[in-house]
Amino acid sequence: MKNDKIVRASELGQYEFCSMYHYLVKNGAKIDGDGKSHLDEGTLRHIRHGKNINNLRRMNRGLSYLIAIGVGVLLLILLFSFL
Repeated sequence: MKNDKIVRASELGQYEFCSMYHYLVKNGAKIDGDGKSHLDEGTLRHIRHGKNINNLRRMNRGLSYLIAIGVGVLLLILLFSFL
């Protein structure tokens, strides 16, 4: 007897990716033809989006470092101007 209340690790990945896809597969829907191509296209879009988010995070971190360096330089200039 299959226990539908047990959630497997692979199901968590499916659900995180797309809750509707997880629901449909869990209830016996077959994904083929156009549905499969849409799923593949969506997967590629999610991958590209994830890469863009990671790039933005890196850029944001770099900008934070540059601001910190700029503030440090300004403080040094102020310190030495009063000596």
